[in-house]
Amino acid sequence: MTSLPAPSMNVLLTTGQGRTLQPEEFQSRLIAGLTRALLRATRPPCLLRAPTGSGKTFMLARVLGNVSADSEIL
Repeated sequence: MTSLPAPSMNVLLTTGQGRTLQPEEFQSRLIAGLTRALLRATRPPCLLRAPTGSGKTFMLARVLGNVSADSEIL
């Protein structure tokens, strides 16, 4: 019997995007920075302000997926 992996937000659940959507350079930097901040022992409050259409939801989904995969938090 094959065991299933633990649930994770690492799989994007957004419509029409899937894993084929790659972040832009500025998005990659923000994703990495927010992920590092949220994986610290003392987690600071985080606020992401950006113009409409800049990919805030996409970036936050990636950040939460990274944190979920590293911390085993769903």
